[in-house]
Amino acid sequence: AAMMNASQLKALVLCWIAYAATYLLRKPVGVGKSAMGKALGLTAKSLGLFDTAFLVPYATVQMFFGSVGDVLGPRRTLAVVLIGSGLSMITFGSWTNIFLLCLLLVLNGGFQSLAWGNCVKSLSGAFSSGQHNKIIGIFSTSSFAGGIIASALAVHLLNAGGWQGMFLIPSAVVIAVGVLIYVGLSDPTPTSELPSGSKSAASPSATPALSISQLLGIRMLPEVTMCFLFVKLVRYAFFMWLPMYLHFAMNYTESDAGLLSAMFDLGGVVGSASLGFIIDYFFKGKDVAASAAVLGVCTVSMVLFSLTSTWGIAANCFFLLIAGATNCGVDPILSGTLPIKFSAYWQSQGHADATSQIAGFINGVASLGSVLEGLLIGLIADMFGWNAVFYCITAMSFVSFAILYRAMSLLGA
Repeated sequence: AAMMNASQLKALVLCWIAYAATYLLRKPVGVGKSAMGKALGLTAKSLGLFDTAFLVPYATVQMFFGSVGDVLGPRRTLAVVLIGSGLSMITFGSWTNIFLLCLLLVLNGGFQSLAWGNCVKSLSGAFSSGQHNKIIGIFSTSSFAGGIIASALAVHLLNAGGWQGMFLIPSAVVIAVGVLIYVGLSDPTPTSELPSGSKSAASPSATPALSISQLLGIRMLPEVTMCFLFVKLVRYAFFMWLPMYLHFAMNYTESDAGLLSAMFDLGGVVGSASLGFIIDYFFKGKDVAASAAVLGVCTVSMVLFSLTSTWGIAANCFFLLIAGATNCGVDPILSGTLPIKFSAYWQSQGHADATSQIAGFINGVASLGSVLEGLLIGLIADMFGWNAVFYCITAMSFVSFAILYRAMSLLGA
């Protein structure tokens, strides 16, 4: 905490809590999927619709409306995001109609889509550029710590009251956090490095949204976006299907599979917290090169998980930890530090701060890839079995590495 003052610490803690809370309403669907399938008589392909219902609005709203945070400011935007998300999911366990359940997930996804970009915007204004790798790294642990807490709570609620009882308590907590953000978070004041900062928050005309072609014209933004798309495909495939893979392909019980899948999240906490520091000290800020190396390690760890799958729970845990640490460790760079750098470049050309929109666009396009994940993985599981699912996920990890490696060699970054 020596590296930050009290107002910076408050911004970091509140953004951390806000983003961690969103996972309380993402995880229960993944953990409860086997039980929901059995209770409602749904195939894996039908269950895949739940992922798609959440991820389509999650991706598209931030792609096209990411500038909302640049206009309203992150405090008000995050409050609406959390309260809306909580209200959309609070009755989820009361329904059995698959279309109604999907509609509630659509609302949840739409609200949650604006969370990441606005947390990044809030932190980019509160900290100097030299601190961004470390601070966004620390902040990013919220998604994985939130995932672990949410998984454990979901398993507990599933065991206590079946899948119907998994949504009320998390929804109430998320609404309460939304109120906390509205009361406690301050919108960032402009820093000397980000001259237009949140001055524009009061006047929407000062922050015209960038067109898609303007966004894609920013150097390296298309490559970073495509790489992150494949990183997210792998991530969501693990989030949404790992418990079922461990249950059906590796014969763990449903409860054990839910808890073992949290190893991926635990690795994520370690990776995202430490990678910013490692890059600053060992790679001298060469963010892209370091991220490519890390994604190479991720792919190898997944191959080794597959090769050692019969070695028992210790080996399974170890390689899931490494896969989680490396897949999730690049997040702070690809969707935090680099968007802030892209926005700083955009401002240096005489434009207004677009941090929320750029971070939202990269995260949104990446999440759009995850939309396909729900249908693709469900289809592969039904047609070719669970081992084919894992091979497919490993191949996607390799593609993420290849895109960033090619971008690095092309641009000498």
